[in-house]
Amino acid sequence: MQKTLIFFFFISITLIVTTVEARSYHLYGDKIQGTKFRQQIYTSPISLSKRYARLSDKEKQIVREPYVNLSESDDPPHPKKGIRTIIKPYVEKYRWYGRVTNGFLLADISIDGSATNVRSPVDQDQWLPTDVVWFMSQVISDIEFDPALCSGTPCEMTFQIELLPIINTNRDMQKH
Repeated sequence: MQKTLIFFFFISITLIVTTVEARSYHLYGDKIQGTKFRQQIYTSPISLSKRYARLSDKEKQIVREPYVNLSESDDPPHPKKGIRTIIKPYVEKYRWYGRVTNGFLLADISIDGSATNVRSPVDQDQWLPTDVVWFMSQVISDIEFDPALCSGTPCEMTFQIELLPIINTNRDMQKH
């Protein structure tokens, strides 16, 4: 009996630990008709409202992933108020859009933390429509960034963000 109890205790702890590691963050839309619940319209693997220094080690690893030449002592640029400042306008503008708007954006961030150039990658698989790039360049230009740190000194670096698909069951159901 005692061995069984200990076994279930370890299983419970394992489930709790794996659940904590697999955290995701959401933006919510309107209430679902007939309920008090709000629809999840955007899911991110990193915190939407934290600056880079406050992210967990796992979240920092996700942010650093596209920066292949970044040394351990360097930090990539990141919005001072978190990526929510980029994601929320994107979701609000393109939530009801009838075509695919997900892809990658690149923004050159100066040493003072301002965006100097916003563009879509050259690679066609990661390309965004021109109107999405134009709108997002307006959004990103108004955002303050923590500049990248190269050996502890602010430096210019390209900020990379993947705009994930927006979940909209109402829009998606209308297509069928």
